[in-house]
Amino acid sequence: MANKKVKKIKLSLDMEICSDLVNYIQECQQQEIDVENVCVKAFNAEDVNFSGTSFENVCFDHCDFSNVNLSRCSFYKVVFTACTFPDCVFTNSWFRQCLFENSQFKGCSFNESQFKDVTICDSNMSYANFTSDKFEACEIIKSDMSNSFFAQCTLKNFFVNDTLFIRTEFFQTALKGIDFSDCILEGISVSAGATELKGVIVNIYQAAELSKLMGIVIKDS
Repeated sequence: MANKKVKKIKLSLDMEICSDLVNYIQECQQQEIDVENVCVKAFNAEDVNFSGTSFENVCFDHCDFSNVNLSRCSFYKVVFTACTFPDCVFTNSWFRQCLFENSQFKGCSFNESQFKDVTICDSNMSYANFTSDKFEACEIIKSDMSNSFFAQCTLKNFFVNDTLFIRTEFFQTALKGIDFSDCILEGISVSAGATELKGVIVNIYQAAELSKLMGIVIKDS
């Protein structure tokens, strides 16, 4: 269920179809304007550099980007629908009022980025790197975050639902108040003192698993 604290994206309906994003971005850079009010549909890109681009009111629909550099980009009111972006780089990027829906972002680098009013739904972000990211009013729903890195993150109004967190790293990321009780939380990594787990909300089975990280031995009756 979507959380009311996360502001939902509302795209403008006045959007043009963009058939060649590479040339369009080059034209926008020459004119020093943002990429905005376009729908990028079924576009494929590999080993290209889009770094420093600003996207506003943009829809990526059934796009396939492989090893694309999107570092230092800003995404405002952007939707990714049924997209595949393996091993792409989003380092030092900014996301606000964005939706990742039914998409694949395996192995992507999002480190040192900021997310606000962002929803990730029915998506695969396993092995993604979110190190040193800031999340505010964000939700992850029915997605796979296994083997991903949330080290040294700031999480504010962060909500998760029916999502896989298997072998996920939360080193130096406070999880206080976050409810993982209906998620799969297994084999996660935290610091030696497990201070990240103070105040986390889990179910009884997850509590038994997490107790091992704190050196607690539960004896069978």
